[in-house]
Amino acid sequence: MLSEFVIVCLTVFHEGSICDDAEMRAIARTIQVRAKDQGKSYKEVCLAPNQYSCWNGKNKLRILELHTSGKLLQTPAWRRTVKVVREMFDGQLDCMTEWTHYYNPKSANPKWAWAMKDTKQFRYHIFGRIEG
Repeated sequence: MLSEFVIVCLTVFHEGSICDDAEMRAIARTIQVRAKDQGKSYKEVCLAPNQYSCWNGKNKLRILELHTSGKLLQTPAWRRTVKVVREMFDGQLDCMTEWTHYYNPKSANPKWAWAMKDTKQFRYHIFGRIEG
């Protein structure tokens, strides 16, 4: 079984490995805020059905295969991801806006996006908070 730290790293990596550190931090922040709001662990938030697309369907098997192969560990994006997730676990992201959701407007326009408040556009994603 993978540790909570590894699950969060895999989530942030697969959701945002092409992003810069600031955008990766914003992705990690959504995990942190959802966990706080829902009273769940980071692992539960990451693996909840239909929440982080990297864990949907066959993607989950691909993620686990890549992780167990060790190929990710050698990449600069993985090292950046680990740094960002350590910052999250250490509370260094606590001062960021409490975003709960994000999406890539080039690949999707989800029905729930209209409800987002406090939105911010990064390079690849739009982040915001949805209450409730």
